[in-house]
Amino acid sequence: KTTLTVNVVSKSLVSVSISKNPNKMEYVEGTSFDDSGMELKLHYNNGDEDIVAEGWKFDYDFSKAGQCDVVISYKECKTTLTVNVVSKSLVSVSISKNPNKMQYIEGTSFDDSGMELKLRYDNGTTEKVTAGWTVGDYDFGTPGQKEVTITYGGKTATLTVTVTEKSLTGIKVTTPPNKQVYLEASEELDIRGGKLMLYYDNGTTEEIELSDEMITDGFDNTKPGKQTVIVTYGGFTETFEVTVQAKDIDRIEITRNPDKSDYVEGTKFDPQGMEITVYYNNGKTEVLTEGLEIAYTFDKVGMSDVMVSYQGYTAVFTVNVVAKTLPRIEVTKMPNNMVYEENAEFNGAGMEITLYYDNGTTQTVTKGWTVAYDFSVSGQREVKVNYGGVETSFTVTVKASSQSPVIPGGDKDVEDNKSPQTGDDSCWCIWLLLMMSSGSMLTLLARLASRKKHHLSD
Repeated sequence: KTTLTVNVVSKSLVSVSISKNPNKMEYVEGTSFDDSGMELKLHYNNGDEDIVAEGWKFDYDFSKAGQCDVVISYKECKTTLTVNVVSKSLVSVSISKNPNKMQYIEGTSFDDSGMELKLRYDNGTTEKVTAGWTVGDYDFGTPGQKEVTITYGGKTATLTVTVTEKSLTGIKVTTPPNKQVYLEASEELDIRGGKLMLYYDNGTTEEIELSDEMITDGFDNTKPGKQTVIVTYGGFTETFEVTVQAKDIDRIEITRNPDKSDYVEGTKFDPQGMEITVYYNNGKTEVLTEGLEIAYTFDKVGMSDVMVSYQGYTAVFTVNVVAKTLPRIEVTKMPNNMVYEENAEFNGAGMEITLYYDNGTTQTVTKGWTVAYDFSVSGQREVKVNYGGVETSFTVTVKASSQSPVIPGGDKDVEDNKSPQTGDDSCWCIWLLLMMSSGSMLTLLARLASRKKHHLSD
């Protein structure tokens, strides 16, 4: 008789599957999953199967349209159901908050600032928006109650606002009459070509022609000189000036030269201090300091004419134009190589120099300079750059050469390139004798010879 011992384990659930889909397999985004009609098949480790219609949990995200997985959890097991989520559709829009401005003056534009729309969707949700709509055509050209149509997503809402009549707030002569100079006691005021701008409280303007009825005072052709003509319209007044002239210009002269007589090439003319005298045919004169046309060219060195014109008459004077100078240069782009070994040659590739001239102009160059340097000693070393006699500098790093010898009897490498400090020029002789005794004379001479200035010029 034999006894066999076996291990009997508990029946347990190993997996679940959907044996029957829920009644609803398509959803609108933002709605909730409905498991009505769904059944799960339970699979056990002994091969048994059960069908259940409840007792599960589910997790999903219907916030976006597309194929969406619903995770079904039953006890420790999970399965997935894929459903279709379609985009929600806008059903209607309404104005949930009126714009800040509900009253307008005729001729102004609708302002939707502060307005808020309420959107209703086919999934039962609502949403408030403060932008994204379009404003339909409206007519604020006349006073009264006016409707404004707001469209969002193809749906519309209507807003009613009040439009009031515009009022005149001021006037201005924007264009004086074509004729502004009159001969004494021979010509009447001619306002043809004159324009008057009307300003309204709605921010709009209207330009009209000047008319004789608008001229109320200010013109007397028996009095030579500047005269102020008064224009009246809608209770507001404005003025423009004319000249009653009893004389003609005979010539003009420069009776006082400008304060500045020397210029750097490429600079601008400065009329400060200049006076032009106008000589009339009646012996009268007039001094002018403005209203002049000035023509000149300061692009060449030497004496240069400056032509001053006034009402078709011309006077000329001469100034001295000197060559621009270069007071300052600057390395505005460092060379590609900023690290060198001892005794290496400087490489200026990639370097840019900006030239600053005394006439305010600048120029960037990539060649034409010279450089001076000493790379015989490691450390931060200065490179001096010279262009046109003007110098600047920058610092590069010089690393000790892998071939640098050791100075006998000292703690520092030869890369320091420093002589013993004895206060006597004879220290070089002693130093050379020491180097010869150590078998390093050739190395030292090579290093001393490398102390030089390198000059580069493209």
